[in-house]
Amino acid sequence: MGLTGAFVGAAQGQLGVTGIVMFIVPVLVMRFTLSLYARQTQRQIEKLQAAKAEVEAAHTEKEEMLRKLIETVALIIDARDNSVSGHSRRVAKFAVAIGKELGMNTSDLAVVHTAGLFHDLGKVGIPESILHKPAKLTADEYTVIKEHAALGQRILSEVPQLADIAKMVGEHHERFDGLGYPLGLASEHISVGGRILVVSDALETMLADRPYSKGRSLDAALQELDACAGTHFDPEIVTAVHRSVKVQGVEFFTTAERSAQRDWGAAEQLLAQVFA
Repeated sequence: MGLTGAFVGAAQGQLGVTGIVMFIVPVLVMRFTLSLYARQTQRQIEKLQAAKAEVEAAHTEKEEMLRKLIETVALIIDARDNSVSGHSRRVAKFAVAIGKELGMNTSDLAVVHTAGLFHDLGKVGIPESILHKPAKLTADEYTVIKEHAALGQRILSEVPQLADIAKMVGEHHERFDGLGYPLGLASEHISVGGRILVVSDALETMLADRPYSKGRSLDAALQELDACAGTHFDPEIVTAVHRSVKVQGVEFFTTAERSAQRDWGAAEQLLAQVFA
């Protein structure tokens, strides 16, 4: 402003009023143009901010819908068998608690949680006559049951984004000593998430009441984990379970879940919300 004023003053002495007008008009036009550009730019920024907010809202809605679908599938899996109501959700809950003690980040914990919900997905392909058989399974029937881990992995592998989850689901009956199924993987050849699911699944099964057996106490279940550490279970995971019990408390592991009938009701409600 000071330099412009000095130049105008000097120009007036040399060029007169007409010269000043010829100088000032382009300056005013430039100012108007810059001002107009600034206003248009501000409007574009506001539009971009609004579009960003819409995209973020759509992304949040998509994530929420996916979460509800995952929970619905888990509810349906558990509701197929009255004797295992809430099993998948409890396995997922235990898996996250163990993962926290192993120092997993939030993203990895989310993957482990989803794998826990889906770990028995392959049982949808098991005949009802075998799945609900009250008596002891024959060798052939047990062979069919053992296929559910690999089947669950194949189903989830159809979605490339679920590759890590699919692998964990396929590994949840492997053993640390390599004597598990379906591939007979051992120690570090089993993913950390898979080793967590092996322990979480076994712990929940031992704690839960079944028509054919009474659930064990938490102390008895922990003793069984300790006895099988290094053979069936990864010793590091078993140690993490003990730390988790101290952090979370006994009730975290022993609180009963809802009935299968309520599972069906919850599944129906979630589906209604998803497709509303």
